[in-house]
This record gives sequence, structure tokens and C-alpha cells, in this order.
Amino acid sequence: MIDAIVETGSSPRFISVISEEVSCQLHSGISKAARRFALVEIICNVISEFVRTTRAERYLMLDNQAAKTSCGW
Repeated sequence: MIDAIVETGSSPRFISVISEEVSCQLHSGISKAARRFALVEIICNVISEFVRTTRAERYLMLDNQAAKTSCGW
């Protein structure tokens, strides 16, 4: 399509087509980066929440064991 426009010499149309193509590529790149950023944020939040929960459960288990031994059970 671009070759046909160049051959006819329609400069404003050529610029419009190029502008549209650049706009589409830019939109695609921004969308891809936004999706990647959102996915990374979700994964990081899930991992940090998992670590936080695991640590809390471990400390709770240790506290329960300490309470059992101090009560003489």
C-alpha cells in the first residue's frame, strides 16, 4: 500500500499512512509494557504475601510449641 502511495506522489496521504503506522506500533508497545508491568506487580504481591503468611504461620507454630513446653504438656 505504501509503495502505491509513494508512486502517486501523494505526500499528505503518505505522511498520514506513516503516522497511523507509527501510532499503532506505539500503542502496541505501550500496551505490552503496561501488561508486563501489571503482571510483574501481581506476581510480586502474591509472592510477598505468601512469604509474609508463611513466616506468620511459622512464628505462630513456634509460639504454640513454646507454650506447650512451658505448661508441661
